Amino acid sequence: MNLFKIIFVFQICIQLTKCYDSRLQNADLPVFEPFPLAVVNPTVSLCKNGSTDVMAVFKSHSKNFLALNLQLCGFAIYDVTDITNNILIIKQFEFQPQKGSVLSLSITDSENYLWVGYTTGLFEIYDVQQLNFPCVLSQNLTSSNGNDILNKVIQFQQQNLTFLACQNNFKLVTWQNKQLIIQKEVELSDWNIVKIRFVFKQTILAVQGFTSLHFYQQYIGNLQKGVVNYMCSFNPSSAYVLSSFEVIQDTILVIQVQLYQYIMVDISMFIQSSDGKNCDQSKIKYLDTYPSNPLGNNFALSKDQKFLYTQQSSIGVLIFDVSQQKLEIFQVIQTKGTCGDIYLSDDENFLFYSNWFDTKIFQKTQPNLNLDIPNLLLNSYQLVSYTFYKTGSGSFDNQIIYEEPSDILYMTRKDQGSAIFKYQGEGVLDLISLVDNGIPNISISYQARVPGTNIFYQSQEILGLQIVDYSDLANPKILKTNISLGFKTFKFEQIIFNKAGTLGFVANIIGVLIISIKDILNPQVLSQVNTSNYLGGDISLYKFSLSHDERTLLLFPEFYGIVFADITDPLNPYFLFKIYLGNIYFLQQTLDSQYLVCGVGYQGVFIYKINEDRSLTLLSQVRIQGVIYFQWLIYNDNYLIVTTAEIDSIILVSLVDKVNPEIIQIIPLALNDPIYWLLPSQDQSFLFASAQKALYQYFIQSQIIIHSSVYKLVSIPNSNQYLRQLLQKGQPFQVGDKIQIYLVNIYQTKDLKIQEAFYYQNFVIQGLPSWMQYSPSDQVLSIQASKESLIADENGQYLSKTLQQVIFLSYQGIGDDAFTNANLNISYADSINIKQACVRAGYLDKSGFVSTNYSPQNEFNLLDNQSQQILQKWNQTQDQQEKLIDFIQFTLNQNIINYVIQFYIQPSLVVDFTNSANPISSNQNQLIVTLQVSNGLFVNKLYPGILVLINSEQNIIQLQGSVSSVNSVLYNTIKLSLKNETLFASTKIDVTVDDQINYKYDQTLSLKEAIFISLQSPVLVANSLQQDFNQYYENGQLAVQTPFNYKMSSSVFKCADSTSLQFTAKILQKNGQFEELPPGYWLSFSSNERTLVGTPSTNLFNQQFVIQIQATDDYTVAQDQLIIQISIVPFFLVLQIIIQIIGPLLGILGIWKYRTKFYNITFRHFLIYSKEIAHVSEYYEKKIIITDNLLEISLQLWKPVQSQLSQKYIQSEISHVFQLNKINDLVSQNYNSNFLMKNDSNITFVSHLQNSVNHHDDQNNDPEDHIGLQIQDKSNLKKKYSLNDSVISKQNKNLSQSKYEINQSPISNKKNQSQQDNFTSSLMRQITFNERMRAQSTPKQNQNQQLFLKNGQINYEYIRNLAIQKYNNTTQKKEKIISKNILKQLNDNKSRISTILRYLAVEYFIECSPICSQIVNLLKQKALLIYREIDWYRAYVSTQVNEKVLDTNFPTYKLNEDCLRLAFQEISQDMMKEQMKQIKNKQNQQQNEQENKYLKEVLIYLPLIEQYLFAVALGISSKKRKFFEVAKGDCFHCYSFQIRSIKCYEKTVIFHCCVDAQEILGLNQVEKGLSENQRLPEWMQIDFQKTEITLKGTPDQKHIGQSRFKIYDLDGYLLRQFDIQVLPSRNPNSQIDQQQNQELQQYRTDDSPRKQMLLSKFNTNTEKLNTNFNSQQNSQILHIHTDSVQEFDEISPNQNNPDRMKSSVKNVNEKNFRLLNFTKNS
Repeated sequence: MNLFKIIFVFQICIQLTKCYDSRLQNADLPVFEPFPLAVVNPTVSLCKNGSTDVMAVFKSHSKNFLALNLQLCGFAIYDVTDITNNILIIKQFEFQPQKGSVLSLSITDSENYLWVGYTTGLFEIYDVQQLNFPCVLSQNLTSSNGNDILNKVIQFQQQNLTFLACQNNFKLVTWQNKQLIIQKEVELSDWNIVKIRFVFKQTILAVQGFTSLHFYQQYIGNLQKGVVNYMCSFNPSSAYVLSSFEVIQDTILVIQVQLYQYIMVDISMFIQSSDGKNCDQSKIKYLDTYPSNPLGNNFALSKDQKFLYTQQSSIGVLIFDVSQQKLEIFQVIQTKGTCGDIYLSDDENFLFYSNWFDTKIFQKTQPNLNLDIPNLLLNSYQLVSYTFYKTGSGSFDNQIIYEEPSDILYMTRKDQGSAIFKYQGEGVLDLISLVDNGIPNISISYQARVPGTNIFYQSQEILGLQIVDYSDLANPKILKTNISLGFKTFKFEQIIFNKAGTLGFVANIIGVLIISIKDILNPQVLSQVNTSNYLGGDISLYKFSLSHDERTLLLFPEFYGIVFADITDPLNPYFLFKIYLGNIYFLQQTLDSQYLVCGVGYQGVFIYKINEDRSLTLLSQVRIQGVIYFQWLIYNDNYLIVTTAEIDSIILVSLVDKVNPEIIQIIPLALNDPIYWLLPSQDQSFLFASAQKALYQYFIQSQIIIHSSVYKLVSIPNSNQYLRQLLQKGQPFQVGDKIQIYLVNIYQTKDLKIQEAFYYQNFVIQGLPSWMQYSPSDQVLSIQASKESLIADENGQYLSKTLQQVIFLSYQGIGDDAFTNANLNISYADSINIKQACVRAGYLDKSGFVSTNYSPQNEFNLLDNQSQQILQKWNQTQDQQEKLIDFIQFTLNQNIINYVIQFYIQPSLVVDFTNSANPISSNQNQLIVTLQVSNGLFVNKLYPGILVLINSEQNIIQLQGSVSSVNSVLYNTIKLSLKNETLFASTKIDVTVDDQINYKYDQTLSLKEAIFISLQSPVLVANSLQQDFNQYYENGQLAVQTPFNYKMSSSVFKCADSTSLQFTAKILQKNGQFEELPPGYWLSFSSNERTLVGTPSTNLFNQQFVIQIQATDDYTVAQDQLIIQISIVPFFLVLQIIIQIIGPLLGILGIWKYRTKFYNITFRHFLIYSKEIAHVSEYYEKKIIITDNLLEISLQLWKPVQSQLSQKYIQSEISHVFQLNKINDLVSQNYNSNFLMKNDSNITFVSHLQNSVNHHDDQNNDPEDHIGLQIQDKSNLKKKYSLNDSVISKQNKNLSQSKYEINQSPISNKKNQSQQDNFTSSLMRQITFNERMRAQSTPKQNQNQQLFLKNGQINYEYIRNLAIQKYNNTTQKKEKIISKNILKQLNDNKSRISTILRYLAVEYFIECSPICSQIVNLLKQKALLIYREIDWYRAYVSTQVNEKVLDTNFPTYKLNEDCLRLAFQEISQDMMKEQMKQIKNKQNQQQNEQENKYLKEVLIYLPLIEQYLFAVALGISSKKRKFFEVAKGDCFHCYSFQIRSIKCYEKTVIFHCCVDAQEILGLNQVEKGLSENQRLPEWMQIDFQKTEITLKGTPDQKHIGQSRFKIYDLDGYLLRQFDIQVLPSRNPNSQIDQQQNQELQQYRTDDSPRKQMLLSKFNTNTEKLNTNFNSQQNSQILHIHTDSVQEFDEISPNQNNPDRMKSSVKNVNEKNFRLLNFTKNS
């Protein structure tokens, strides 16, 4: 290839590598997203004929609005303030035929008014600053020729000019105060006037008509007066009409000729040629054109007039860059449809485009043009090599200097001398001159220009320096040569001058010489930096660098490393430091002087941080295979080009992140030719690289510009659709993301086809993986980010982001003029022929694109006959034909582009255990975390919200759940149990996190690093077991023949992380070993109850036992021991022994044997409680509380406190707290407001109390049908009914037990009334006394209250603190009362011991207050009318059913406020009656006031009375108890083990005489277990706990009847007796009647003699009952006071019934109830 050919090819190459202009660096380029942000489709929301082609955009009240014409649907206004989320239709103006369709929409007067023009000539003006958009003017438009139409309103607001563009004229109008005045109407010889613009410095008015532009010359002032002077017209095309026009830069016009082309013209000379009537059309200067074959319409111009927006049907929006006075297509927004209107928002961020069917809104986006990333892969097709200056074997071209803008290329060629080339700017590289060395084997290795001169210093190695004058580049002059600088031995290499051109630095292989060049031809050595001496004889300093501040020499001897020398004082340089690296070939300082980039031999690239003291800190390193020959920083030091030998390649390294540099591209060197020097062009679009065989040109910037719009597809919940979420430039993708990358062509002047996409991974070009797809038709790359894209780090972990590169094989269309070249004498016609020849040869397709079958590596020829004929023109010489062929191939190559986009994919599974709150993040919903521990056991526990799996060895735990749930569990830590804390340091945790889409996260952590692991607290002995035992049994001593029950305190063994411990007990054997307690041993241990139970026999006396208790949480074990000594003989045993000895003599042995029987008969009266009522189908529950010895402990604590609190002090406290003026605070706010209201009804306390317990009789039954039993004397019943009516009698007797009756006889009533009167009189006197005391004394408002709170409640904290203080001050303590457990309960206000202590205080305070004592006595007297004395409190308080109560607390009691209110009101009424006996003359009003006064006087103490009632209900009292009395109120004040049994009894008849004796001796009751082989009624369950006994159940119809319950202690003493009566349901329904009928039918069909007898008797009694009931108008109320239970067999006492003893009361009640219902229904 000759020199001419090479220069020509090089010229073409340079032409195609022009830099991108500065426009592309503008971050505000109008790049719009390729698809609309929103679409307004009126045909969907309004009507099917809502087509639109006219729009207007305006603002009102801080909102953005869009007005659209809708053809046959009128027009509408939309709110487009929130375009992204919600476009709202604000108002539709319906179509009216008399108006016609909307023709134009225009906004004027600072967006205050909307002008609407109609096809009929009507136009309207709307005030759009009012939200209802009122019409302020409506009129028809006329002209001198008749009716007219409004095409557009054009307003120049700054000039105060408004024009109406009409049918064949335009009108100058004024619009003020809602009045329209036409100042001037100008008719044209054209029609369809649509646009008016100012040109020529606003002195010319340009008016667009249908075919021409019309120009009118007039100044603004004259125009405002209505003066318009026609100048001339311009018709761009005689065959086509005009669509639109726009003015650019005052005299530049862009005109769209419909269906033809866009024209850009300069009209300045045209206007100046005007003679007043005509202008010279030849003066029109055509600047550019662009085809407009499809239909076009309107224009929109950016504010800076640089970008013009237009539209074409079936194509979409075209954006022209007109800033360079050319029509350059900047972007095409593809969208189908017929073009309508186009509008640019004020901020130019939104583009509105109507295409007749809908209106699309496009959003501006941030440009992502990939211009900041070099691309070496372009050279797969475009690499060019130049050898025109080379000899046959090549040459060692060492250094390149490329100076711009002079475009001179200087090259040192070693033994070939040096060469100078000129780059002409049109792609021509001319060889200007050569400087021959003239001496064989002596090279010119380096050269440098002296700043500000044309003088170059050249190094000739061992011949010294040479000075050359390049003033005349064609004839350079050697001014001086063989300059030794005074040295005898030298070898000069690289030369560098300072910026001022005063100092020079010359490498001399042993160091650097600092020279002065003030005398440029006579350099003088100032000093020497001798690296050889500094480094111990090194002689490899060939190259070096100078810091940007020129204070430091950056030396890099090739065989050593880095050396810094200070040259601040050139006369006295000194070394700063040295770093040994081995082979180093080049280094560079970054432009910001912060980093040093070094290419090191076989190791790679090292990046150092330059510290302030000029020392270096290694920042990072990237390893590169092969020997690094050369490197150069490009693209603002963000990238590095590296060339290597041995593995010959050129490498692109990213330094964007200096801490994490990475190799992004590698391409092999052409012909394996190592590169010695490379240098980028100033625009860094290409590199010149010098090598042995050629000069190479590597392209690193693509010729095409593509904007990449990157979107993440976000799934819409509950649908299969997605939303596009725009990602910012450089934002990494995450594994699992769905991504779409739209490729948008920018500034694409040629046709472009992106044919195919390839994946570039591991520096190999390959096909797209399965998780990528490319669609060439719409230029979209779809990505389902996969874990396969990630690359593991050196530890095998996939933790960081991985660079991904996709190559788009792109082809630019080759036009007909592509091969035109004047140098080769190729004309336009020749170019067309050459193109057709390439098509025939298959190198081009018919569309003008390079064929996919073409490859630069294949042989290129055009051999067909037709092509040969075309090429004959260039066949004159062989060289000429070769030039042509090379040119054709070069043109083809430059239109094949490997366009590369880059992005990063990172794991979506991110694990950071230093972030305790959210250690794991993932875009997946579910996670699996597996932990394996080398030592210890994972605690098996529940973790909220996740599934936990633990293996059998408990060294692996797996957590499955949502990300948030797993993070929450890790934040609260996983529990690990270590047997020994010394294992902590050596324990490792293997962590695996898997979200099923990323690679698993695998890591091994120490326990210290695993902050999500916490150690299980071990089980510890917190308190001595022996001391805990001694609290209950002094000195650990037990008595023989005495049951003991020791419940170990929960405070003995503690585990902070486990509330559930398991306990075992062992006993010390004789062999010294602890063994399990054997079965049947006298001592047993309950693990669940932590209880030791046993009864030591007498033969164990004086022995001791060592018991070991072990506690474990299944992971750790703690143990403690206690010693039990059997050393006490109880008194009863001594007494028993004595009786056994003297019993036969005294004869009392029999009496002792039956002592419990005698006790139970004698003291039974004190142990019988009132009857309990249960109803069918209703849940029944009764609780009896067991307090252990808490009452005794509380009494010991309370007695010292009681002795300190005097009665007078307590009365003073009570009088201060319970004052009348505080009644609203103490009563009204805490209780029902009815307390203070007078009882106007006739309901008495007794009747209300009866109704409250018997309300089932009154709830559902009509009073007429009510049969009750209220007669006081049983004899009355016998008189009323005969013996034959005994069935009814027994029925009534049974029903009477559903009532609580008045207990007293007339005698007892008289006695009770007398006591009540005495209490009433005493209370009244005390109230009167208190009134006098209050009147005589002034209450102390600021008195310090101690015993009571403001609400009247006991101040428990004061009582508790006083009790503890008294206890601590006691010098002698027989035994420790307040243990840690007791103290803990005392500090809990709701605990049992706290409640007992408080209620003991209440009892004492009541006793100290005469008024409260009398009130309590009166309340008790009233309750005794219904209840027994032992449980009179039941009239006023009750417990809650189904309440869950802690073992340490009492159940909650509630107050029966209605009963208590009636009782208080009756007490006040009784006091009033007593007062009336003494005062006879009071008026009614005074009586009412007096009564209200007494009521308030007693109600004020209600809070104290309430607490006392609760105390009585719990049996809490300091009074001495009766012999063997443990039952008080609802409590057993004893240990649970002392309660032996609960027995149920039912009524029976042994013989029919001596009924009272049977009742007294209890012979009329038989234990249920003996009668029906079951201990309790079948509907009842008993829950026997250590702290309470609960009787509960739900009876049904068959359980109607009464049962008696007795509770016995261990010795058989009766503790409590009560009856439970099951009554019919309070809401009987048809199901009961159906059951009764079924049972009655069963009796009728039964043939047994007993059933026949029962049926006969039933029918007889029914007839009698009907007769008796019919004879009575009203039901007579009967009352029978009895506790007996009648048997059905008593109907016929003389009948022999063998089953009499087995009859059940429930059968009686069922039959009698059926009988009663049958009678009622009859």
